[in-house]
Amino acid sequence: IGKPSDLTYSYKKNQYVFVNSRFVKSKLINEAVYEGFGSNLMVGRHPFFALFIEIDPQIIDVNVHPTKIEIKFENELEIYEFISNTFREQFEKKETFKEFEVQKDLDKHVEEIVKPKIQKEYPKDSKYFTKEKQRNFEVREQVVEYPKTEKSEVEVTQKELGALAEALKEYKILGQLDKTYIIVETPKEMILVDQHIAEEKYLYEIFLEQQKNQKPKTQKLLSDVIIHLTNSEMLLFEENYEIMKSIGFECEKFGENEIRVGCVPISIRGEILNSEKIKDMLYNVLINKKIKCVEDEKHSKIASIACRSAIMAGTELTMPQMRQMVENLKYLKQPFNCPHGRPTFLRYDFYELQKKFKRIV
Repeated sequence: IGKPSDLTYSYKKNQYVFVNSRFVKSKLINEAVYEGFGSNLMVGRHPFFALFIEIDPQIIDVNVHPTKIEIKFENELEIYEFISNTFREQFEKKETFKEFEVQKDLDKHVEEIVKPKIQKEYPKDSKYFTKEKQRNFEVREQVVEYPKTEKSEVEVTQKELGALAEALKEYKILGQLDKTYIIVETPKEMILVDQHIAEEKYLYEIFLEQQKNQKPKTQKLLSDVIIHLTNSEMLLFEENYEIMKSIGFECEKFGENEIRVGCVPISIRGEILNSEKIKDMLYNVLINKKIKCVEDEKHSKIASIACRSAIMAGTELTMPQMRQMVENLKYLKQPFNCPHGRPTFLRYDFYELQKKFKRIV
């Protein structure tokens, strides 16, 4: 399968399915594949895939179409769930896509299959990634840190390391690029992290877990926020009340067309805990249309709240904030993209950089 962040198309092409070595078309298989990609695929994009399926010929019907190119299965639900779950589990386990590039000059010899190992010589005492060394990379910053409540959230989730834990076992933060991207160096690669998407995905997974367990952690506002709604918006509020309550919003009707907000999720940062931003957040949740790459309506609402709560692009971050964001990535079950399908980070292998700078020819 093609890497969703690199190899997708604006229309369906390069999608191949072979069953028992025979090229076929199956709407069921295609829908299962898209279901498996889920939020890894951006809205309006179509993936590349070539599937080779071996199955008992007794449970398939090849007589659906005169050319025998279309097939049906005896147990369609079982086949659908098997394919979609296989894709979903693969994305959750680890990033398994190998980098490749198309050779334009076919006369050139193909490079050796095994790449020569180019490894930077870091000091053996492993002090390269210590905080003392990072002081050289400190950026101009005010004395502002994440709220302590967010740190406790990370400590709770440390029991389950995610897919990026190994890659980020050792790293140092070089700084912030264009007030949007965090530059991270590891012994093997450089990683550019989108600060908004990274925090959005972190909040999204926290909210999902709290909604699943029905144990939201909340913080009380200094003063209640009163929001005025129209009649239609009040109906939407009543429809979405349970969803908002399950992730930490404590709201109640207050008068004819008003609601009162007393508590919000503990993961929401202090700088957005003012009445105008809370109103804007809840209003967008109420009128939110389902995000196509999010599997159901509840998750779509949660994705909208996470997006509105996250640090935006263009925000200057302190070194502690950047370090906290990178640490959060280590505990995400699926850290590679946000609920909308945009990539969380880009990776630049040092070997590939050596090639681009013609240090390796």
